[in-house]
Amino acid sequence: MESSDSNRREEESVHVSKVKSYLHLIRPPFLVATSLSMILGIAIAWVRTAEFDPYLAVITITAGVMIHAGTNVSNDYFDHLSGNDDVNKEFVAPYTGGSRMIQLGRVTPHEVLALSLSLLSVAIVLGAILASLKGYFILMLGAVGVFSGFCYAAPPIRLASRGVGEPLVGLNFGVLLVQGAYYVQTESIMLEPIISSIPIAATITAVLWINEFPDFAADKAVGKHTMVVRLGKKKGSRVYISLVVSAYLWMTLTALGGLTAPTSLVALSTLPLAAFAIYSTRKLHNSPSKMGPPCGTTVAMHLLFVSSLVIGYVLLGFAASPLFLMASSLLVTVLSSWIALHFYREMKRAKSSGP
Repeated sequence: MESSDSNRREEESVHVSKVKSYLHLIRPPFLVATSLSMILGIAIAWVRTAEFDPYLAVITITAGVMIHAGTNVSNDYFDHLSGNDDVNKEFVAPYTGGSRMIQLGRVTPHEVLALSLSLLSVAIVLGAILASLKGYFILMLGAVGVFSGFCYAAPPIRLASRGVGEPLVGLNFGVLLVQGAYYVQTESIMLEPIISSIPIAATITAVLWINEFPDFAADKAVGKHTMVVRLGKKKGSRVYISLVVSAYLWMTLTALGGLTAPTSLVALSTLPLAAFAIYSTRKLHNSPSKMGPPCGTTVAMHLLFVSSLVIGYVLLGFAASPLFLMASSLLVTVLSSWIALHFYREMKRAKSSGP
């Protein structure tokens, strides 16, 4: 009896460990970026057309998250296949270098591929449901997402190695997600969601771009010619800074020009993060093992930037008083400053610890 109980506990432990490994492969915290982009599209639809179907919103967000999750997992599989993750010794967890689940022996490559295909299959089914309800334009958007996500690292296409991976990520996380979510609610294409999505495309591209610095040596070794590998670290750092600056300039000019909600200016409250992201990148772009602060700050900047755009539209939809707008801006500014200070201290600790 004791032997049977022991075996059962051991089996349960193995199952729990496997589930945890799958979650590490999917990397749930990073899926927030997908959700926020679609929530912005839904918020714009609600504010501008008074259309809001919560059931369609849930299906849309779930489909988008499944594509993103499937992409994360497939990249782990194909980066293992190419030897990229195996030779990567300068990755900065949890931002770069993949989940490391294959390298740690917690899952097999076949399990990783099967999980990726399963997640993408769920996305395809949900996309088909949305297409049956709202038209095949949605299916086309989903097809672009699935194709570019799976083929980002998959041979022989390997989009990341052809210099188109970065703009495709911007296109998917920016224009396609925001406009796609808007379309599901309204069955129309509007200029405002597209304009609002441009700075999101820039900041999510900045997230991918900064993550390519720690992976530089491994990517170059296996022929994964990302844009940072192509340009080199010095020029790559300048492009990164341009991406961050252009996002804030575009958002500010379009909000002041009446092309997007004036309340979008709440996103300016994330400037402390943008400033530190630029500062730390200039300081550390040649030090792969110390790139945690710029990588982490860029992720936080993107998430709070998009969240602020959502807050701006929600405040506009509720016709909130200027007091609410000021309070929201102050809250985001304090949070942004605290996160920036946290990563600044981390950068100083890494510097004092030596090379």
